[in-house]
Amino acid sequence: MNYDNLINTGDDNVRGIEIQKAENALNKELNEVLESWSQHKIYRMESEMLTSASGVNLSIYIEDRRNAESYLTRKPFESESHGFLWFFSFLMMQKHFYMDNNNVILLLDEPGLSLHAKAQKDLLQFFENELASRHQVIYTTHSPFMIDLGHLNRVRTVENKSLEEESDLLKYGELGTKVSSEVHSA
Repeated sequence: MNYDNLINTGDDNVRGIEIQKAENALNKELNEVLESWSQHKIYRMESEMLTSASGVNLSIYIEDRRNAESYLTRKPFESESHGFLWFFSFLMMQKHFYMDNNNVILLLDEPGLSLHAKAQKDLLQFFENELASRHQVIYTTHSPFMIDLGHLNRVRTVENKSLEEESDLLKYGELGTKVSSEVHSA
């Protein structure tokens, strides 16, 4: 896509062709990422670009294709749940920022915090299928659903030992925060 052709051309035909190319490419990307969200296989995503004097305005819509009469319920992307918006945005970011670079360590604090259990499973599958082969992924979680039971050898517990009842200020430096592979120690 040539952004200059979208904005600067006086030829409506060229602008229309460039907009259609951009929408087609974006729709392909949107729907590829949507495949990682197992809860809504009935969804399809669609983009719409409109040009104005101030530039190009992009809108993204979600179509619900459940209806037997083929009636499509179309709603704006931003009307979805906070968890879905986070999940989808996270996947798009990973796809575009990190997939070409194999030297990335992803450090994530409570990823998927706003997701329900099944969506957290989708996120774990995305980590395993899309990211783990190219990057090191390290994340913290309090959610039992973000622990991959097939890979318990990867799990580490982190405990602040200085908070134990019998600890005193003299032992504080010795105790501190400890990392362990004993998943049942905490």
